[in-house]
Amino acid sequence: MTTVNWKAEAEKAKADGYVSGHWEILLRQSIERKNPALVKELGSDFQAYLIVQTSRAVDLYSNLIDEGTDPQTARELAMSELLESGDPVSPAQAETSMAND
Repeated sequence: MTTVNWKAEAEKAKADGYVSGHWEILLRQSIERKNPALVKELGSDFQAYLIVQTSRAVDLYSNLIDEGTDPQTARELAMSELLESGDPVSPAQAETSMAND
């Protein structure tokens, strides 16, 4: 299994132009409400995890728009993907998913 360095990935996302915003806040609230065990498990990596997952969702949105998806549908698909990243799964499962991308 590949281990993701959430802080390094977050720094890369920031270097690529990621800026915190509303989607990150929604993800934080969703995880804190639905999956507090994930917050505890991630510990000091929680903020970095939020950045990485939100950056991936924003990239998905951009790619969908570039492929011709209408903005509303692209937003809904990306938001659904984003909020699923906070569902009750372990960071190890998320790491496996990222390693397969």
